[in-house]
Amino acid sequence: GSVGLLASLIYAVFSSGPLIQGSLANCEAFMMLPVVAATYMFYLGYKDQNRQYLFLSGMVTGVAYLIKEAALPNLFLLLIFLPMTCERSTKVIYVKQLFKKYLLLLLGFALPLIAHYAYLYLNNALFDYLIGVYNWNRGYGTYSFDIFWRRLIDRGVYSLGREYSFIWIASLIAVSVMIITDKTIENLYVILWILFSFVGVCLGSMFWPHYFVQMIPSLSIAAAYGLTKLYMGSKNPRPLIKTVTLVSAAILSISMGYGIKTDYKFYITYTPEEISRNIYGS
Repeated sequence: GSVGLLASLIYAVFSSGPLIQGSLANCEAFMMLPVVAATYMFYLGYKDQNRQYLFLSGMVTGVAYLIKEAALPNLFLLLIFLPMTCERSTKVIYVKQLFKKYLLLLLGFALPLIAHYAYLYLNNALFDYLIGVYNWNRGYGTYSFDIFWRRLIDRGVYSLGREYSFIWIASLIAVSVMIITDKTIENLYVILWILFSFVGVCLGSMFWPHYFVQMIPSLSIAAAYGLTKLYMGSKNPRPLIKTVTLVSAAILSISMGYGIKTDYKFYITYTPEEISRNIYGS
């Protein structure tokens, strides 16, 4: 419970940062609600072995996909992870159980898409819509790898690193602990969610800062877990663990101060025009 509440606080703070353009009306910001809801429903389906939750998870993922195609890696994450949610019994029962779960998840995903395309078809707009989507997205995949890499470093790592080093470092601590000492299926999902969210960021290839909003939910959970482990480590009597904990806490404190230094002018100094210029760079 405490990790969940802390993750909510971290998400509230870091999803609205000025450099990540979190307070602007980009599709990624609207996409986050169904993406997080789909993950929660998928978790309920796994814990309760209730297939209805899997159907709902797929349906909400479909809604997220309609908001922005970058939600598609989240569907692949659910599909890849689904076999791990099945109860191990005989091979035949396992295969039948897995098939039903895949069917429900995919049917749920397809439902909002079918409704969407049917509406467009009935209003004689489906062809124009498909052509528009094709032409719009074609321009996002025409860049060479050197431009792709340069934009990732400049618009992602460098630009957002000033504002988000705290959550990245806390998440790195969490992932390290998850891999070394706390190997659970839930922690594996969080690690994969971070990776698949990054794939969603890469789909656009232009790496505008607001693309990275879709990584904040998974990073918030990881960061909250990491901070909780640091707190527990500070109470550990073993000198090595206590030293590592204190060094990590010091690094996190510095990164938090750097983030505040980066952002404070947006909140107390800049005019609306200056905020716009500093966010968009022109």
